[in-house]
Amino acid sequence: MLLRPALAVLLVLTGITATAHAQPVLDIRDAFTDGDFARDPAWTSPEPLKWVVAPRGGNPALVANGGPAADTLSISTASNVSVGVWRFRFAWTGVNLSTANGARVFLVSDRADVSGAVRGYALQFGTTNTDDVRLVRFDGDASVPTNRVLLGQSAVVLAADAGEVAVEVTRTAAGLWTVAVTGSPPFTATDARYFGSSALGLWVKHASTAGRSYAFDDIEARGTAGPPDTTAPRLSDVTVSDAPPEIALTFSEPVALSTLTPGAFALAPAVPFALVPTDAGAATPGVRLVFAAPLPARAYALTLRGIADAAGNVLRDTTVAVTVARDEAPPTLASARFTGPRALVLGFSEAVVNACAAAVYAVTQVDGGGVPVASVACPSGAAVTTATLALGADVAAGAAVTVAAAGLRDAAGNAGSSSLVATRPDEARAGDVVVNEVMFAPPTGGSEWVEVFNRSPRTLDLADIRISDAVAS
Repeated sequence: MLLRPALAVLLVLTGITATAHAQPVLDIRDAFTDGDFARDPAWTSPEPLKWVVAPRGGNPALVANGGPAADTLSISTASNVSVGVWRFRFAWTGVNLSTANGARVFLVSDRADVSGAVRGYALQFGTTNTDDVRLVRFDGDASVPTNRVLLGQSAVVLAADAGEVAVEVTRTAAGLWTVAVTGSPPFTATDARYFGSSALGLWVKHASTAGRSYAFDDIEARGTAGPPDTTAPRLSDVTVSDAPPEIALTFSEPVALSTLTPGAFALAPAVPFALVPTDAGAATPGVRLVFAAPLPARAYALTLRGIADAAGNVLRDTTVAVTVARDEAPPTLASARFTGPRALVLGFSEAVVNACAAAVYAVTQVDGGGVPVASVACPSGAAVTTATLALGADVAAGAAVTVAAAGLRDAAGNAGSSSLVATRPDEARAGDVVVNEVMFAPPTGGSEWVEVFNRSPRTLDLADIRISDAVAS
């Protein structure tokens, strides 16, 4: 069960300053003529044996060296260029760049491992069935569709099973991107969410027969780290849940892990918790306050102090109201109405998950024995708030019965028993019901009303009686 606190939140997304390598590198030029991707500049990979420098068309290139099974590969080199120009050549051989095959060149990445939850920008080749080159912003785990934001795309240039394109990308300090790809008119996009970078990276996804079908060459990045980050992070979302028992906090940008200390959080009334960052690394976009058991239902005040982003901008001391409210009341019988001698319509106080089970109900005459329940009919749909009992014997007009329901259960698992009395009405006859009194001109602030009176000795059902004003108003 996911519980939202009583908190109005405006989601404001700002730029980040990424965690940099120990030796920031502004300019990169690598044509792999030295035959070694491990130096000048140094490219690093979680699986370095899956990359090689090999001849391609008479020139050396960095080539994927994947195995005979479908896989994803990645490699990167240090770069903090986020404003400037990037150039590279991408080639593919004997592969259809579809959903199962493709590559990404991460121009701006907040981490060296571009197979992880990157925040930054990449040119994407394939992994879709559109045969174009796409500029994509990544906002974390790329397996989550909403974390991949399409900013622009080229014309169709990847339709063949083999080819090569030259790519040039520029970005201004205002976030204006221009992308030129061989065979396509340039396209532009504007996005200034992320400035600062940790790496330039390559990522390949290949099917079992395409592990060696991708090559990259003449890679160049020149420029600056972009405008400095002077914007403090903000708390953008708070979510409370019972399974697991936690309060999840999301910030407008990644915050420095070193500032997420127990002293940065105060919950009142106090309940012990463990801090679990939502992302590994030097910076994380959020943190979870994990409890040993679900929080008791009540209002809490959560205060945050001293939390900063990677650039040192400090979150303003913030206190938010967190209200934990859960359904702990069992459903009950709210109404019962006869619609015939053997038909009894029940209404419940909330949706009931076992409303259609005949064994739940017992019907007894107030002045006599039991009345069997032959069957139960419920409306279609998941939220059942009414049920019609088909009785196994007639109930005489004017007779009263007690309807008992044992173990009614709602979606939250609350179960309880309740009962009420229902009387089968007689048929109304002319003159049985009269209008006894009318308030047609109430004082200021008052209401019009009508009093009706049953002159007969019988129980009557007023459900189908309508009273209306003859004067349109």
